[in-house]
Amino acid sequence: MTNLSVYHCPCGQLRGRVTAHPGKLLPDHLADRWTPEEFANHIKVPVIKINQILSGCCPVTLDLALLFSAALDTTVRYWINLQTSHDLTKIQQKYKTDMKKLKKLNMI
Repeated sequence: MTNLSVYHCPCGQLRGRVTAHPGKLLPDHLADRWTPEEFANHIKVPVIKINQILSGCCPVTLDLALLFSAALDTTVRYWINLQTSHDLTKIQQKYKTDMKKLKKLNMI
């Protein structure tokens, strides 16, 4: 399933049509179990970091993916794949025009 969305990041950046940031999916995993503050305390990270991830302004790093997977009964790969997919579609959008201008190198 591809999570495409257009949203405004609270830090002021406009996001184009890119795969959803992992922070947009995190509330589904927290559901009725934890508030963001309780989750942050549980995994021992600053609440502001969780709020930045939830708003899409901060990436899910490898260390956070490890903590998320342990606390939420998911895998590290799940969180890293979400983040990588988001980053890839974002960078493809950014360099779309430049990539079309590049000519392929012919191998001899």
